[in-house]
Amino acid sequence: MSLNFGVKFQENENKLKLVVEEVEKSEMVYQLLKASNIMMINRMKYNDHGPIHAKIVANHALKMLEILFKKGVLPNIVKDYNLNFEDSKVVVFLASVLHDVGNAVQREQHPVLSAIMSKDEIRRILMKTYDEGEREIMLTEILHAIVSHEDLIPQTIEASIVKVADALDMEEGRARIPYLLGKMSIHQVSALAVKKVNIEEGTAKPVYVEIEMENPAGIFQIDELLLKRISSSLLSDKIELKVNIRGAGIFKII
Repeated sequence: MSLNFGVKFQENENKLKLVVEEVEKSEMVYQLLKASNIMMINRMKYNDHGPIHAKIVANHALKMLEILFKKGVLPNIVKDYNLNFEDSKVVVFLASVLHDVGNAVQREQHPVLSAIMSKDEIRRILMKTYDEGEREIMLTEILHAIVSHEDLIPQTIEASIVKVADALDMEEGRARIPYLLGKMSIHQVSALAVKKVNIEEGTAKPVYVEIEMENPAGIFQIDELLLKRISSSLLSDKIELKVNIRGAGIFKII
């Protein structure tokens, strides 16, 4: 078993560090992520939904959260429950890692399945550092982020971040295995066109995202996945999105 999410910690983020360490050594999390990829890649010839996807989504999400907080956007765990910023990072991290594990059972309704399957492990991990009251608050916020990462409209900043970060995992590596296995669809072709996703602090809006692509086929990833996620979240007015198509230039999307 080997999980390493590569999370960078700020000084005194002891709760987040403990949570990440617990997840990285969790046999249950490892097996659920592995099973998700067996179903999605081996059987359905779909894009990666396993450990690598979870790592990318978690780090994209944490970066966006830090930028938004720096720009004065309060996470709901802070605004509504008077918990602190580190707690919002725990919410975003755990939801990002576990949002897709329901795919191990079936693709349809996998967000709800993910919440059901991961609830007990989330509670066990939270018990390491939270008292009973805070633990149940954290659990509900994490489960909300998990169940609303696709079709449902998220009601928190944290859940909105997970929803968008999930769609931002669109670089070519995610589609390479199903492509080599013989799966050829617009999802694979468009993902193979995307070379780099850059997330930075913005000027016009809090978060600036630039997507570098080799050819316009990657536009499908933006039109059909990313823009729908952004527009159905609480971040619709907080993200500036540009596309850099090699040989054609940079184009503003939103």
